[in-house]
Amino acid sequence: MSLNDLRSVRSLRLGIIDDFDGEVTPQLTVALANVLDPTELALMTAPSLRILEEVVAQRMDIGVAARPFDLPDGVIETPLLRDPFVLVVPRGFLPGPPASIDAMGRLPFLRYEKSQLLGRQIAAHLARLRLAPEGRIELDSNQAIFGLIASRAGWTISTSVGFLRARRFHDQVDVHPLPFAGFSRTISLFHRQDWIPEIAAIIAESLRNILRAQVIEPGHMALSWTGNLLRILPDYDRALE
Repeated sequence: MSLNDLRSVRSLRLGIIDDFDGEVTPQLTVALANVLDPTELALMTAPSLRILEEVVAQRMDIGVAARPFDLPDGVIETPLLRDPFVLVVPRGFLPGPPASIDAMGRLPFLRYEKSQLLGRQIAAHLARLRLAPEGRIELDSNQAIFGLIASRAGWTISTSVGFLRARRFHDQVDVHPLPFAGFSRTISLFHRQDWIPEIAAIIAESLRNILRAQVIEPGHMALSWTGNLLRILPDYDRALE
């Protein structure tokens, strides 16, 4: 089945994580607009938690977002992408991958705001490992965090997708594996149990194809060491986390 099988759909309300607003979302939007005719296509980009709220409240048919800590009742998940967390430092600050976060010395830790799911996931993992890097700056902007790192004002824990999104700063930062137990986030497609599973499956497969070209290929070229940590997910695989 392909997107052409969606021609009978009369309306589609879609939300996509704002991490994809550079390449993935525009490509999917064009593809959907070419086949959903005559139909009403409404698309919103937003943080993951907002998208999930909209799906639960039935104000959105499909949401593409990071998997939350707990899946809301009545919501079906189709995994799409495994996105590993990575260490980001100013270019040349370290001679190579560090053995621990002590290698950052007094360089401040730049945090993603805890109102974001990304910030909560990072904070929870550090708490599990009993790590408390020093730094009081907390931001909700991926670009702002990478801009500060590029200006040598700090370091952060981000993801492969976060790095790809900050393209303008690629020649001013270095990205390394985490110097402690690694972890990843899963980006999935979500819809309510009473929605149309066949349409969700078609859109999920189209997204996987776009993600292969726009995330997996450039991600492996820029960060070859991520290997299978950065990959497309065809099936539900929480056991691999």
